[in-house]
Amino acid sequence: MSVTTSKPTPVVIGQGRNKETIYTATRTTKMADGTYHVDMLQYSNAQGAGGRVIAERDGVNNWDFKDTASTKVKQNEGRLNEASKN
Repeated sequence: MSVTTSKPTPVVIGQGRNKETIYTATRTTKMADGTYHVDMLQYSNAQGAGGRVIAERDGVNNWDFKDTASTKVKQNEGRLNEASKN
């Protein structure tokens, strides 16, 4: 198995006074059978502190958000999807 994690990327979510910047990255794991498992991680800051899995990729650009993702994060799935493409 080999694991590659992208650098944390800032993503602005919410609107108006409720805007906040979160930091996400994708972690790709090549499995023994040659398939890939991809997770979306959320960090506390740009340096990558406090990483936790908030979603798993379920097909091309389709994410299965976990209970660890906040409601605000889940509501901004489109923005997170765009950030993960980069």
